[in-house]
Amino acid sequence: MIKIEKANCNFIREPLIAPFGFKGDHIRELWQSVVLMESKKGNKGLGLDVQSVLWSDSQVFEMFSDLDGNNIMFVITNYAL
Repeated sequence: MIKIEKANCNFIREPLIAPFGFKGDHIRELWQSVVLMESKKGNKGLGLDVQSVLWSDSQVFEMFSDLDGNNIMFVITNYAL
């Protein structure tokens, strides 16, 4: 069994050159998220992703701005850690 001792995450906002449309709406930026976890024994794991609320949940995208939708997704990632 691996026991996680430390976990940390952060993100970088990546503006798009032009708005990207999908499902009838548009986004203007993507968030690149990074997660680092470390076990008690010093083993480390790194996770990278690109998050976009437009691809994930069209109802959430309709209710919130790009910024707010991405923030919600990042808060969930942070909570999961």
